[in-house]
Amino acid sequence: MSARRKRAAIAVCAVLAGIGLVAPAAGPAGLEGYIGVKFCNACHKSTHAEIVAAQAKTSHVFAFWAVSEQGGERKLAGDFATAPGFKQSDAAWVLGRGLRQQAYIGSDFKTLPAEWEVSTKQWRPTASADAKKECIACHTTGYDVTTGEWKDEGVTCESCHGPGANHAKSSTEQKKATAFNPKNQPPDRRAMICGRCHSRGKNPDGLPFAVGYTPGDDLTKVFTLDTTWEQGARQSQYNDLVAGKHLGAGVDCDTCHDPHGVVTGTSHQLRKPADDLCLDCHPAAKLSPAQHTPPKDCTRCHMPNGSHQFEKPKSVPEGTPHWH
Repeated sequence: MSARRKRAAIAVCAVLAGIGLVAPAAGPAGLEGYIGVKFCNACHKSTHAEIVAAQAKTSHVFAFWAVSEQGGERKLAGDFATAPGFKQSDAAWVLGRGLRQQAYIGSDFKTLPAEWEVSTKQWRPTASADAKKECIACHTTGYDVTTGEWKDEGVTCESCHGPGANHAKSSTEQKKATAFNPKNQPPDRRAMICGRCHSRGKNPDGLPFAVGYTPGDDLTKVFTLDTTWEQGARQSQYNDLVAGKHLGAGVDCDTCHDPHGVVTGTSHQLRKPADDLCLDCHPAAKLSPAQHTPPKDCTRCHMPNGSHQFEKPKSVPEGTPHWH
């Protein structure tokens, strides 16, 4: 190839990379093979338009964002006039959409010492932590713990479908073969994709997230669940699920939740209202009539405090917080 043609080819590749039509060079260790949501959307906004549009509105996308990006769905929920020991100007980054709670990170990547509880409209004191070691891995996509860098803010396509570089640069004939689809995994492996973050535990280095985990891997090889967790505690959904009977029966997170957020009109990205989901597998005709005539609000008794263990309760005191 002549020098002139080589320069032209390089220029074309640079342009195509800029608009998301060819795979970029691999990033640093930990970011290897991640291409980013904009790259995914460049193709899939035409092949899976409904999914692309719906996923962009899910809370996962707003799991981590810069205060400078306020606008639209990115809103500061906390009342900073009453914040204990810090000002709004101290917040550089935000954890969460603010539907239930919202936490804040300073420019030094230390968490601010309280988070906002939406239901009570109050601040809840929290211990200050190194967000790059404690928080950001589960709030970003393609996180590299050694450098503190990430590919995407928020939980986007590659968090569940794995690094997309090979898929993006593969031939048309190989596209399907190079795409990781969680639907093709057994229930326990599908649940692990969610469990990498919706859980309590440690990796071998003591970090509270699964360093080195890629969707489809065996999570147990890189992450040990906390066996002393409190049922229904925040971020313990996977601990609960593993301890219960549903997962062994083939019921995993995806059975009830739509990860793409396509279904509307339900909370928690449920595929349908909670009682309807329960009755799909536990028909009313087979339920004991004393407690289930008619079936009503299954979660009040079977998911107290948000537990995903789904135990048969002996009794549930009135006023017990539940999943809804």
